[in-house]
Amino acid sequence: MTNRALHRLIFLIVFNGVALLSWGTTYYVHPELGNDDHSGTHLLAPFKSLKKISTLNLKAGDEILLAAGYTFDGTLRLDGQKGASDHPIRISSYQWANSLEDPRAIIDAGQASNGIHLNDCSHIIVEHLI
Repeated sequence: MTNRALHRLIFLIVFNGVALLSWGTTYYVHPELGNDDHSGTHLLAPFKSLKKISTLNLKAGDEILLAAGYTFDGTLRLDGQKGASDHPIRISSYQWANSLEDPRAIIDAGQASNGIHLNDCSHIIVEHLI
């Protein structure tokens, strides 16, 4: 095997390994620093509202991460969103500041009956939220 062929083989192995590791997209939400016109896919360009998350077409392996220590008003509503048994959709908190008493985000549904409403969804994990 020539050096060039070996380099191509290594590239393919690394490229395919990276592709396998990057199953989903991570969406960040921050109620103060966010903007629903942002991409939401970077810590420095988070979405602002739960309503924006409700408009996304999520895929297996995607994550919705809410800024820990902040309160989100309203309901996170997901309709027909399907994760997979080996790549669920995950809804959780992410650490925004280092010195939080409780490193979880809070969803305040107000007068609504649910802070999170899942309709016809499967393989969704909800964790580390209040």
